[in-house]
Amino acid sequence: MSDNRILFSDKNYRLLMTGQTVSTLGNSVSSFAFFAYTLALTQSPFYAALVSGCVTLAIVVMGVPAGIWADKHRPLPLMLSSTILGGAGICVVVANHFILHAPIPLVLAVAACLVGSATAVFSPAEKAALKTLVSPEHLGQAMAINQTRYSLGTVAGPIFGAFLHSLRPIATFVFDLCTYVFAFCTFRKLQVPDTHSDAAENDVQAGYRETLKILRADTVLWAVLWFTPILNFSMSSIFNSAFTQLAGAENGAYVLGVFQTYCGIMGLVGSMAATVLVSRVRGGVGLVATAVGFILSFGGLALVFTTVSCFVFLGLFWLLLPLFNSILSGYFLARIPQRFIGKASAMTTIAAMGFMPAGTWVSGFISERYDPSTVVVVTALLFLPATLVFVAHGDIRRLSTPTGADSR
Repeated sequence: MSDNRILFSDKNYRLLMTGQTVSTLGNSVSSFAFFAYTLALTQSPFYAALVSGCVTLAIVVMGVPAGIWADKHRPLPLMLSSTILGGAGICVVVANHFILHAPIPLVLAVAACLVGSATAVFSPAEKAALKTLVSPEHLGQAMAINQTRYSLGTVAGPIFGAFLHSLRPIATFVFDLCTYVFAFCTFRKLQVPDTHSDAAENDVQAGYRETLKILRADTVLWAVLWFTPILNFSMSSIFNSAFTQLAGAENGAYVLGVFQTYCGIMGLVGSMAATVLVSRVRGGVGLVATAVGFILSFGGLALVFTTVSCFVFLGLFWLLLPLFNSILSGYFLARIPQRFIGKASAMTTIAAMGFMPAGTWVSGFISERYDPSTVVVVTALLFLPATLVFVAHGDIRRLSTPTGADSR
């Protein structure tokens, strides 16, 4: 039986994936809506960017307590609570539109913070649930399927969100509210084993300092912890420069929309390929191959920075990223002890997401004073040595299975 069939033969895994897929689509629609709805009603790009940024800010701020909660409590109540919290945020927008009529920027900022907080709570709880539902040898496959689910949302969400927005701007939030209700009803049917039999041990031994010791003791996890922020910083910096370049072209808005959809499609194709490759390719081979592909992607764009090259080289990046993430995510879940999963997940998420806005800000600062191509060249030169150090790591190259065992 194939790995996919083994995973989906489990009713609880099917329920989790169904709820996640619908929820991801709704979140993708609302991510589009927070910016577009604010801009449509206020005609202020500043307010639109401010509201959108509140989602990321809430994820970073709430990530620390959310990690602690995921390790102290059962994952299912946290997942249900996150859907209620996110749904409450969307209800604020809908209620304000039809009843309250309070100042738009303030209301949307509050709603965005609630939605971001819901994401922060759900993410570590989801990983804790996956670790209990999926056997270690299938964790890489499960994370590859997660990547496919995410890519489907990023492809369909903006397109469907734009369609709903063209009908009535508030329709995007009404749709997202429906997805929260669906996810809540689906997750209620889940049966996740209780792994928190010794709460006292969790409280005493599973602090963030102890979690950091766990990460440092594993050379692969430690390499992931320092390399992932560099990758995310470089990715956000270069993609922001590409957006600036494409937006300035003839029919820039159209070209930019096509490019974003194209990247989503390439990510979806890469995710589908990853579900096949992650169980057939040695982890070290996959990591080295994708990392070299990242160098080619950023380096090629630094040498030739045009509209066509943005499609070619950044499309390659999105094609390779799902396999890279699936291998490392599967290893991460397999190697981290259950009582540390929440905090370890929060630490890696905060480290990665904290550097993404930094990359965007640096890109904007340099682009305004020079030009976007300068950003790409500088970022590629910084990314190259870090990636070479990462792939030169012996334990990275020898990585075999999601559990880290070498088959030799």
